[in-house]
Amino acid sequence: MTAAADPRTSVLFVCTHNSARSQLAEGLLRARHGDRYEAFSAGTVARGVHPLAVEALRDAGIDPSAQSSKTIDDLGDQDFDIVVTVCDNALEACPYLPARVRNVHHSFRDPSAVEGTENDRRAAFATVRDEIAAWIDGAFGTPEPATEADLPGIRALLEAAALPVGDLPEADRFLVVRPGNVVLGSVAVEPYGDAGLLRSLAVAPEARGTGTGSRLVEAAEACAYADGLRSLVLLTTTAAPFFEARGYAPMDRAEAPAGVRQSSEFQGTCCASAVCLGKALSP
Repeated sequence: MTAAADPRTSVLFVCTHNSARSQLAEGLLRARHGDRYEAFSAGTVARGVHPLAVEALRDAGIDPSAQSSKTIDDLGDQDFDIVVTVCDNALEACPYLPARVRNVHHSFRDPSAVEGTENDRRAAFATVRDEIAAWIDGAFGTPEPATEADLPGIRALLEAAALPVGDLPEADRFLVVRPGNVVLGSVAVEPYGDAGLLRSLAVAPEARGTGTGSRLVEAAEACAYADGLRSLVLLTTTAAPFFEARGYAPMDRAEAPAGVRQSSEFQGTCCASAVCLGKALSP
């Protein structure tokens, strides 16, 4: 009997020595989101797992005993869905990866480079561990309902993406990906009868490539269906292929539900060249 393929998304973290940052990231992703992600790490060279990285993970309640230091070459022809480089040197030295692999770069300080007392060095590892944990929760975590406190961050995210902000719905219409108090992703649904307008989907540069946009859309669809909506419509000038790959089909604006056509986006906020797409929702 052939074993079933692991349905989880595989993520490889890469740093120069596979000693500190990538080891911390591997352990943190496995512990915090291992139900959906399979975590690995490697380096352009291997120097062994730093003892203070082991200590920092154990202090966070994570057992790193199964982790080992390895090079990218040691992985052979193993495939990964996402490759995350966590230092600039690894980004430059990382070998060519197939186009199907999503490449993400987010550089963290090297705690092993910190000099000082043993307590200073322990503190450096703990700080970087917590920074990596916060980023992982934002990049790989589950979208949450927004609060009023999230609106400034949502507005800044949308402005950076050149999306409309003059007619934002209330906070309770939004879902966000938010590590700590930093909004890394947002999406909103405006209900109109049994249809909804999907809008304000944006992902910060540091979280792109991790599937954050897909998770936001999936969560928005699930919430919309639970709220009694049976279809979603959207307007986009740049992301039609993204939405079409997720089941949205092009449609004439005149075919959109009457309530949706009365929304501010349909009435003029979104430019006339925007493509209209729609999708029927199901459980």
